[in-house]
Amino acid sequence: MTLAGEIVRTGDIEAMIPPMYGTTVSITPSAANTPTSQAVAFPAGRFSTAPTVVLTPMSAVPGSQVTGVAVTAITTAGCTVWLTRTNTTTTIVHLLAVEAS
Repeated sequence: MTLAGEIVRTGDIEAMIPPMYGTTVSITPSAANTPTSQAVAFPAGRFSTAPTVVLTPMSAVPGSQVTGVAVTAITTAGCTVWLTRTNTTTTIVHLLAVEAS
């Protein structure tokens, strides 16, 4: 199938989509200005290699109260998400993991 003469579908489209997993993580900092972590488990068997993980904090005050988010210990089984805030307000962090092809 060709769309606008630019995109050509060949083969099974499902086979072309890499394994993905998305979720939200709720983190309540243990103290102001202290990085606090939350472990995240990926569904069993979802990834055959460690995925790329992208994080986005939900915040109306990025940079002034939410001062950092990070991910460590990425494996096929899960990862650790970190949040730093200037206070102890619970914050939702969106996570998207995608296995590179």
